Amino acid sequence: MSYLTTQDYGLIGNHFSAALVSRLGSIDWCCFPYLDSPSHFANYSDRNQGGKFQIAPQGEFRTRQQYYSRTQVLETLFETPTGRGILSDWMPLGENSTSGPMICRKLAVIEGTICWGLLCHPRFQYGSEPAQAEKNPRGVLFRGSQFEDRVILQADFPINIQLQSAAVTGEVTLDAGQSTTVLWLWGRRGDLSEVNVHQKLIVPEIQPTLLKWKQIAHQCPPEGCLFGGPWQKSSHGPD
Repeated sequence: MSYLTTQDYGLIGNHFSAALVSRLGSIDWCCFPYLDSPSHFANYSDRNQGGKFQIAPQGEFRTRQQYYSRTQVLETLFETPTGRGILSDWMPLGENSTSGPMICRKLAVIEGTICWGLLCHPRFQYGSEPAQAEKNPRGVLFRGSQFEDRVILQADFPINIQLQSAAVTGEVTLDAGQSTTVLWLWGRRGDLSEVNVHQKLIVPEIQPTLLKWKQIAHQCPPEGCLFGGPWQKSSHGPD
């Protein structure tokens, strides 16, 4: 499979970091928790050693992406032979950001039934270091050689560690109206201590992040916008 192009990606962020999410449901670039931090996922530039975090329907599907209006919350819409679903990706802002830097990935089915597959294979330090993975009550704890390379993958469905690669895989089947959220939580020092690393986080709701983005988004003045142009309305996304 050839590399995807830039137009095949959406961007999520939280003022401090950002991630590229492909139309195939894969986080292919993410330096976390800051833009100048070493990468967790770099499949965008190295398919073999970069690392990625993909959630997508099993089997064939068609897909497209869009943003929630005036936000950096991304929707990837999937259409499969058995149903239609949405993968929503965001980094919490506002009151939802108090648990530390994280990426939220919400799977929802709006019609029919979809069997979703998960593959999480981080490689730290721009792909040069494979992660060590171990089970814990939250899900899976990934460690790197650097003290700050410590991340939790939390899911409400079974996930398994592949011993040879330290990749994590899982699958979950959802019917119309059902949803589940997967978390990628970074921590260091006390953030992922031996005490709180064994306590599952309450999954952040998406609404506070949507509200925060709308509060800080650019508002066009009545007399005309300096940033106006032929693509202005398109860039806002659907209401």
